[in-house]
Amino acid sequence: MSNPNWPGGYPEYPAGQPQDPNTTPAGQQPYPAPYQTPGSQPLNPYGTPLDPGQTANPYLPPGANPPYGQPAGPSQPMYPYGQPGNETTQSGPPYGQPAGPSQPMYPYGQPAAPSQPMWQQGPFGQPSAPPAAPKRSRTWLWITLAVVVVLLAGLGGGAVFAFQQLQAPANVAVQFCNDLKTQDYAGAYGLLGSSLQGQYTADQFKQGSQILDTVEGPVTACKQASGSNAYSYSLGASSATLSAVITRAKQGDLTGTLHLASQNGTWKVSAVDTSLLGVNLGALATAGTFCQALQAKDYSTAYGLLGSTAQSQISQADFQASTVIWDQLDGPVTGCTLTGLGAGNSDTAAALTVSLTRQTRGAQSGSLGMDVEGGAWKISQVDSTLFGTDLDPLIVGTAFCDAIVATKFDVAYALLTSDLQGQYSKAQFAGIFRLPAGIKYVSCAPKLSTYKVNGSDADLDMTVKINNGGTNENHTFKLALTKEGTDWKISGAELS
Repeated sequence: MSNPNWPGGYPEYPAGQPQDPNTTPAGQQPYPAPYQTPGSQPLNPYGTPLDPGQTANPYLPPGANPPYGQPAGPSQPMYPYGQPGNETTQSGPPYGQPAGPSQPMYPYGQPAAPSQPMWQQGPFGQPSAPPAAPKRSRTWLWITLAVVVVLLAGLGGGAVFAFQQLQAPANVAVQFCNDLKTQDYAGAYGLLGSSLQGQYTADQFKQGSQILDTVEGPVTACKQASGSNAYSYSLGASSATLSAVITRAKQGDLTGTLHLASQNGTWKVSAVDTSLLGVNLGALATAGTFCQALQAKDYSTAYGLLGSTAQSQISQADFQASTVIWDQLDGPVTGCTLTGLGAGNSDTAAALTVSLTRQTRGAQSGSLGMDVEGGAWKISQVDSTLFGTDLDPLIVGTAFCDAIVATKFDVAYALLTSDLQGQYSKAQFAGIFRLPAGIKYVSCAPKLSTYKVNGSDADLDMTVKINNGGTNENHTFKLALTKEGTDWKISGAELS
């Protein structure tokens, strides 16, 4: 077999004949240096006879200096790794030179005698004087170090910059949570994006946050949710999300997502999941505005916050009249606060429990149903007892009295309980309340001071004005009412 990398190839021997290292088959060139036949004079790679005791180094031209400009000792053989035999300290003899068969393999030189330092050993274990320290140029070292420092500084700065950019949205989310925890509502509001700030003012945000602190308890902890997808952001993107867990003293853990967006190079909170707060911030803002309107007696604004379902049950005029009556019966509104959250609140529907305090009646709790209509939060349902005393018996009693004054006895009869209707026919009823000639009903008005509601029963006195021969006289209609099913009915009526 021939070796294409070796000039002339390996020598070939006839099959079955022994290979004599001292002979060369006919027609073959002698072994190339440094593999000379035994007894021949060693040559350097360029054919010049070597001085006695000098070993060929095939990788240095004649007269060349060793690597890095260090001169070799005149009597020292030039091995790539130091003393003879050290060339085997890597895998196999270096560069194709055979290692001395009797030399032990010690890394980077022969072992020193126990009582002598390594530098006092000669090249073959003979004691010698310590070699003179070679004079080395360190210019290459400082250049290399300078390049490395520059490269590392550039890489490190870029890595830090990229890391800071990746963490920027998350840092804003953490700061937002910490502001809620420390009740720094102004700081938290400042981290909101323009869209959220356009939905409610700083005062509304503060009031809503304070309400949540009251209802759910203050924030005691805030952390990133577990999972590899809890934080989603790609370097250079303008939006990010972070799944967070906010722990409140009463409510416990609330989990949801904080949505973040870059606005003019600054990261802001663009949206907050309802599940993270327990209720949509828009619903809180509308409920807060409704309470403020009631306290300010701004009944037009309060009515405008009612949804289509609620407005279909009462006109604006009747709503305003009712609120005036509540103010008279129970006193004006002095407080209105959120005291509880219903289950299943979402971004389009919410159920709240509200406590409304009136000066005379005191605090009364009731539910407030809300939903989104036309992109805005509206109040769809209000407990009848939340605003104040139930006015339905008062309305029925007033309608009964007005029908009597207008001599619409059929209408008044329809408002009687089934028990009374069983006792009196329409004709009998009309005969009882029809006035003699020359006397007529003029008007009637409720005496609110006498109005009482106790469960399914109510009492009401009506002041009835009757004209008798040109003179107006005030009389009293004493009414008793009872709830039949869902409707209030007149269970007793006495004119005196």
